[in-house]
Amino acid sequence: MNTVDTAFVILASVLVWFMTPGLAFFYGGMVSKGNVVNTMLSVFYITGIAILLWVGGGYELAFNGNVLGIIGRIHGLFLSGVHLTT
Repeated sequence: MNTVDTAFVILASVLVWFMTPGLAFFYGGMVSKGNVVNTMLSVFYITGIAILLWVGGGYELAFNGNVLGIIGRIHGLFLSGVHLTT
């Protein structure tokens, strides 16, 4: 495991997490007063759905195997077979 690659992924993840409230406030400012809370909550719901999709299949497609150098293979879903030890 390369520590520089791991640090980059962690940094990118933190930046995306900081971006989420800003995006919610941006979209909240574009709607009328009555719809601000609904619009802001929908940003957080969609963020949660995106996390579940990544855990469900995105990790496998990004890091497992290789099909013509374009996309990964799905050998297991929901991070099955992922070990935190080397």
